[in-house]
Amino acid sequence: PTVQFVNASMELSGSDIYDDEMLTSLRVANLGFLDVSAELQIAADAVNFFYTPAGNPSVVSLETGFTAFSGNRYRIVSLGAADSLGAVVTIPDLRPVETHAKFLPFQTSNNFEFVDLYLVDPDVGIEDLLPVRRGLARGEVLQPLALAPDTYDLYVTELDQKVALAGPYRFTVAVGDAVDLVIVDTVDPAVLDVLFLSGGPTS
Repeated sequence: PTVQFVNASMELSGSDIYDDEMLTSLRVANLGFLDVSAELQIAADAVNFFYTPAGNPSVVSLETGFTAFSGNRYRIVSLGAADSLGAVVTIPDLRPVETHAKFLPFQTSNNFEFVDLYLVDPDVGIEDLLPVRRGLARGEVLQPLALAPDTYDLYVTELDQKVALAGPYRFTVAVGDAVDLVIVDTVDPAVLDVLFLSGGPTS
Protein backbone atom coordinates (compact mmCIF):
# COMPACT_ATOMS: atom_id res chain seq x y z
CA PRO A 1 0.00 0.00 0.00
CA THR A 2 0.92 3.66 -0.36
CA VAL A 3 -0.07 6.90 1.31
CA GLN A 4 -0.12 10.47 0.05
CA PHE A 5 -0.41 13.53 2.29
CA VAL A 6 -2.35 16.67 1.35
CA ASN A 7 -2.17 19.69 3.66
CA ALA A 8 -5.38 21.73 3.54
CA SER A 9 -4.84 23.38 6.94
CA MET A 10 -3.16 26.78 7.16
CA GLU A 11 -2.48 26.02 10.82
CA LEU A 12 -0.34 23.01 9.85
CA SER A 13 1.67 24.82 7.18
CA GLY A 14 5.26 23.68 7.44
CA SER A 15 4.79 20.27 9.07
CA ASP A 16 7.13 17.34 9.39
CA ILE A 17 5.38 13.97 9.40
CA TYR A 18 6.76 10.93 11.21
CA ASP A 19 5.50 7.36 11.30
CA ASP A 20 6.73 6.46 14.78
CA GLU A 21 5.84 7.73 18.24
CA MET A 22 9.49 8.38 19.08
CA LEU A 23 9.63 10.83 16.13
CA THR A 24 12.75 9.35 14.62
CA SER A 25 11.33 8.10 11.29
CA LEU A 26 10.66 11.19 9.17
CA ARG A 27 8.48 10.46 6.13
CA VAL A 28 7.62 13.98 4.90
CA ALA A 29 9.57 17.16 5.61
CA ASN A 30 8.11 20.67 5.79
CA LEU A 31 4.72 20.00 4.15
CA GLY A 32 3.29 23.46 3.50
CA PHE A 33 -0.29 24.63 3.10
CA LEU A 34 -1.65 23.20 -0.18
CA ASP A 35 1.39 20.96 -0.56
CA VAL A 36 0.93 17.39 -1.78
CA SER A 37 3.48 14.72 -0.96
CA ALA A 38 4.66 11.90 -3.16
CA GLU A 39 2.98 8.53 -2.70
CA LEU A 40 4.97 6.73 -0.02
CA GLN A 41 5.19 3.01 0.60
CA ILE A 42 3.76 1.89 3.95
CA ALA A 43 3.31 -1.44 5.70
CA ALA A 44 0.11 -3.43 5.31
CA ASP A 45 -0.62 -3.04 9.01
CA ALA A 46 -1.83 -0.52 11.57
CA VAL A 47 0.01 2.72 10.80
CA ASN A 48 0.21 6.00 12.70
CA PHE A 49 1.48 9.40 11.64
CA PHE A 50 2.57 12.30 13.80
CA TYR A 51 2.69 15.90 12.57
CA THR A 52 5.13 18.34 14.16
CA PRO A 53 6.21 21.88 13.26
CA ALA A 54 9.06 21.62 10.76
CA GLY A 55 12.33 21.08 12.58
CA ASN A 56 10.67 20.93 16.01
CA PRO A 57 9.86 17.33 17.00
CA SER A 58 9.19 18.35 20.60
CA VAL A 59 5.58 19.30 19.78
CA VAL A 60 3.03 16.99 18.14
CA SER A 61 0.43 19.09 16.32
CA LEU A 62 -1.69 16.21 15.00
CA GLU A 63 -1.80 12.45 15.22
CA THR A 64 -3.73 10.17 12.90
CA GLY A 65 -3.73 6.51 11.99
CA PHE A 66 -5.52 3.69 10.23
CA THR A 67 -5.10 0.08 9.20
CA ALA A 68 -3.61 -0.25 5.72
CA PHE A 69 -4.34 -3.16 3.41
CA SER A 70 -2.23 -4.38 0.50
CA GLY A 71 -2.92 -2.83 -2.88
CA ASN A 72 -4.67 0.32 -1.63
CA ARG A 73 -3.54 3.87 -2.38
CA TYR A 74 -4.46 5.97 0.66
CA ARG A 75 -4.63 9.72 0.98
CA ILE A 76 -4.55 11.69 4.24
CA VAL A 77 -5.96 15.21 4.05
CA SER A 78 -5.15 17.39 7.05
CA LEU A 79 -7.67 20.14 7.73
CA GLY A 80 -9.05 22.40 10.44
CA ALA A 81 -8.15 25.47 12.44
CA ALA A 82 -6.05 25.71 15.60
CA ASP A 83 -8.77 24.41 17.92
CA SER A 84 -10.11 21.75 15.56
CA LEU A 85 -7.24 20.12 13.69
CA GLY A 86 -7.97 16.77 12.12
CA ALA A 87 -7.26 14.44 9.24
CA VAL A 88 -9.44 12.43 6.89
CA VAL A 89 -8.19 9.18 5.38
CA THR A 90 -9.55 8.33 1.96
CA ILE A 91 -8.91 5.91 -0.89
CA PRO A 92 -9.66 8.05 -3.97
CA ASP A 93 -11.22 6.02 -6.77
CA LEU A 94 -9.09 7.29 -9.65
CA ARG A 95 -9.32 4.14 -11.77
CA PRO A 96 -10.33 5.02 -15.35
CA VAL A 97 -13.62 3.68 -16.66
CA GLU A 98 -14.69 3.24 -20.27
CA THR A 99 -18.03 5.06 -20.08
CA HIS A 100 -17.47 8.45 -18.42
CA ALA A 101 -15.12 10.74 -16.52
CA LYS A 102 -15.05 10.95 -12.74
CA PHE A 103 -15.49 14.04 -10.55
CA LEU A 104 -14.06 13.70 -7.02
CA PRO A 105 -14.49 16.84 -4.89
CA PHE A 106 -13.37 17.06 -1.26
CA GLN A 107 -14.35 20.02 0.95
CA THR A 108 -12.04 21.33 3.71
CA SER A 109 -13.13 24.93 4.36
CA ASN A 110 -13.22 26.09 7.98
CA ASN A 111 -15.30 29.14 7.04
CA PHE A 112 -18.09 27.30 5.20
CA GLU A 113 -19.27 23.99 6.62
CA PHE A 114 -21.39 23.20 3.55
CA VAL A 115 -20.92 24.27 -0.06
CA ASP A 116 -22.74 23.75 -3.34
CA LEU A 117 -20.91 22.73 -6.50
CA TYR A 118 -21.99 23.71 -9.98
CA LEU A 119 -20.72 22.21 -13.23
CA VAL A 120 -22.15 24.18 -16.13
CA ASP A 121 -21.53 24.88 -19.78
CA PRO A 122 -18.84 27.51 -20.40
CA ASP A 123 -19.92 31.13 -19.87
CA VAL A 124 -23.49 30.18 -18.89
CA GLY A 125 -23.35 31.14 -15.20
CA ILE A 126 -25.33 29.49 -12.41
CA GLU A 127 -28.24 31.82 -11.65
CA ASP A 128 -30.96 29.58 -13.10
CA LEU A 129 -29.29 26.20 -12.60
CA LEU A 130 -29.18 23.55 -9.89
CA PRO A 131 -25.93 22.39 -8.29
CA VAL A 132 -24.44 19.06 -9.31
CA ARG A 133 -23.82 18.54 -5.61
CA ARG A 134 -25.75 20.43 -2.93
CA GLY A 135 -24.47 20.74 0.62
CA LEU A 136 -21.08 19.07 0.37
CA ALA A 137 -19.95 18.96 3.99
CA ARG A 138 -16.49 19.63 5.35
CA GLY A 139 -14.58 16.35 5.40
CA GLU A 140 -17.30 14.38 3.60
CA VAL A 141 -16.05 11.57 1.39
CA LEU A 142 -18.13 11.13 -1.76
CA GLN A 143 -18.36 8.40 -4.31
CA PRO A 144 -17.13 9.77 -7.66
CA LEU A 145 -19.74 11.62 -9.71
CA ALA A 146 -19.99 10.61 -13.36
CA LEU A 147 -19.29 13.27 -15.99
CA ALA A 148 -19.99 13.08 -19.70
CA PRO A 149 -17.05 14.06 -21.93
CA ASP A 150 -17.33 17.84 -22.34
CA THR A 151 -16.01 21.22 -21.22
CA TYR A 152 -17.33 22.56 -17.91
CA ASP A 153 -17.13 25.63 -15.71
CA LEU A 154 -16.89 24.79 -11.99
CA TYR A 155 -18.31 27.16 -9.37
CA VAL A 156 -18.31 26.76 -5.59
CA THR A 157 -20.95 28.63 -3.56
CA GLU A 158 -22.20 28.72 -0.01
CA LEU A 159 -25.13 26.38 0.65
CA ASP A 160 -28.23 27.53 -1.27
CA GLN A 161 -26.53 30.74 -2.43
CA LYS A 162 -25.70 31.91 -5.95
CA VAL A 163 -22.64 34.06 -5.21
CA ALA A 164 -19.45 32.27 -6.22
CA LEU A 165 -16.94 31.72 -3.44
CA ALA A 166 -14.58 30.14 -5.98
CA GLY A 167 -14.59 29.88 -9.74
CA PRO A 168 -15.30 29.63 -12.49
CA TYR A 169 -12.60 27.06 -13.23
CA ARG A 170 -12.81 25.70 -16.78
CA PHE A 171 -11.72 22.20 -17.65
CA THR A 172 -12.32 19.60 -20.34
CA VAL A 173 -12.73 15.90 -19.66
CA ALA A 174 -12.64 12.80 -21.81
CA VAL A 175 -13.81 9.29 -21.06
CA GLY A 176 -11.50 7.78 -18.45
CA ASP A 177 -10.38 11.08 -16.92
CA ALA A 178 -10.61 11.91 -13.21
CA VAL A 179 -11.08 15.45 -11.91
CA ASP A 180 -9.69 15.14 -8.39
CA LEU A 181 -9.83 18.29 -6.27
CA VAL A 182 -9.82 19.79 -2.78
CA ILE A 183 -11.80 22.92 -1.84
CA VAL A 184 -9.70 25.10 0.46
CA ASP A 185 -9.77 28.36 2.38
CA THR A 186 -7.77 31.43 1.42
CA VAL A 187 -6.47 34.32 3.52
CA ASP A 188 -9.75 36.07 2.72
CA PRO A 189 -12.47 34.37 4.81
CA ALA A 190 -15.08 35.19 2.15
CA VAL A 191 -13.15 33.52 -0.70
CA LEU A 192 -12.40 29.87 -1.38
CA ASP A 193 -10.03 28.24 -3.83
CA VAL A 194 -9.72 24.84 -5.45
CA LEU A 195 -6.60 22.69 -5.40
CA PHE A 196 -6.71 20.39 -8.42
CA LEU A 197 -4.83 17.15 -7.91
CA SER A 198 -5.66 15.87 -11.38
CA GLY A 199 -7.80 16.90 -14.32
CA GLY A 200 -7.93 20.61 -13.63
CA PRO A 201 -7.78 23.68 -15.85
CA THR A 202 -5.03 23.60 -18.46
CA SER A 203 -4.44 27.34 -18.46
